[in-house]
Amino acid sequence: MSVIRHSCAVAIATFMLAGCALSGNQPVDPTKGPRITSLQVSSSRVTPGGIIGLEVTAQSPDDSKLTYLWSSTQGMISDPRSPRPHWIAPNSAFGQDTYITLSVRVIDDKQREDSRQETVTVAN
Repeated sequence: MSVIRHSCAVAIATFMLAGCALSGNQPVDPTKGPRITSLQVSSSRVTPGGIIGLEVTAQSPDDSKLTYLWSSTQGMISDPRSPRPHWIAPNSAFGQDTYITLSVRVIDDKQREDSRQETVTVAN
């Protein structure tokens, strides 16, 4: 009797694990923070005063609330706490192409974070 019970338990556990793998459910590791899955910049070149659309997509393995923080070495971010802000290039004419770094940090409610950068060119 115990062999049959053990075989049934193994069969049920195997079926449950296979069902999770087939459905795409993965175990959640609560020690890992958010992960940026995509960073999109509408253009890598802009003229002085031009506007570029930005978008970051991130996931939290434990469904924590995410906060977005954008920054740039020059120019202005329209809404630094939005996942989809715009960046406005500086109006100054520098006489040559200028390379600007746009950065985004995604922070969860446990202060774990991920970050990415993208470089854009202000063409003169």
